Amino acid sequence: EEAQRLLNLVGEGQRLLGNALVALAELRVNLGGPPPRPLHLARPLPHYGPPLLLQQAAIPIQV
Repeated sequence: EEAQRLLNLVGEGQRLLGNALVALAELRVNLGGPPPRPLHLARPLPHYGPPLLLQQAAIPIQV
């Protein structure tokens, strides 16, 4: 019973990590632009809702 619970938790953690990696893979930044360089989504992620806040965010990236 404890082993099954642990296996379920590991599976859930892997699922969440996979979702995070999919979301990160959609982020784009134009390094040729002047700082601060905003992050943009390559395409909307409809199953996560509208990405309005992320499209407006500006995260400075030093190169």
